[in-house]
Amino acid sequence: MVDLHTPPPSAASVRNGRLICMVGLPCSGKSSVARELGTLLGVTTFREPEEEFWAECVTRRDLSGRFGAHTWFRSTRTCQLYQAEQLANQGNTVLVDSYLDKLLYFCLGKRGMDWLLHPDDPYFDIARNLAHIDLDTLPLADCIIFFDLEYQTWHQLLQTRSRKIESGLFNDDVFYMQDYLRSGIEFLKNTHGVATVTIKNNFGSPKETAERLKKILAHDTFASSHHCACLGDAREKKERDADESLL
Repeated sequence: MVDLHTPPPSAASVRNGRLICMVGLPCSGKSSVARELGTLLGVTTFREPEEEFWAECVTRRDLSGRFGAHTWFRSTRTCQLYQAEQLANQGNTVLVDSYLDKLLYFCLGKRGMDWLLHPDDPYFDIARNLAHIDLDTLPLADCIIFFDLEYQTWHQLLQTRSRKIESGLFNDDVFYMQDYLRSGIEFLKNTHGVATVTIKNNFGSPKETAERLKKILAHDTFASSHHCACLGDAREKKERDADESLL
């Protein structure tokens, strides 16, 4: 299990390629940006399945329960993550559109997370233990791209989302999840030296966002040391002498 107080040794130190993973709120535009960025970079990209490919345990979660839907998504995403790690270990740059399972331990049971699994669910303790194991064992990214949204931007994106099954699933409290994800990213950054890019998605087009990310990921600092600055956050710009911006 992960000791959240004692930093473990750095991982992914022998990887020849780069494993780049995205994380952010539901409906934050990760998959759309991943598709565009993968095309621009010419790299293999793993994306969550679209709605038409969801299993019945997801589409009928009102009948079978949310744990079944959660474990279906988890098994799909983690399989993709291990495939991506294998390609990265072979010297390839690989892009994954969701790193949620690596960070879910920081989210479950907190305010705004009932949409995924309520603490009163009979499977909750199993899900939390599984999330703890995932934090310990799932592949470590070389770089995490964090979609840091303003509330109004997220609300706009929710309104444009066309997935009927998710209609009404995400209330205002879900926005707290962004802070939980940020805490998890900071943990990986501080204990493993994972590089991070913080991107302000100001409701621009996925292609525009991908083009900005491509410039950041091509930066010599990242290419040589697997570390890149957190960019795009107004608070961070006051603290860092950054010469590039995603705003």
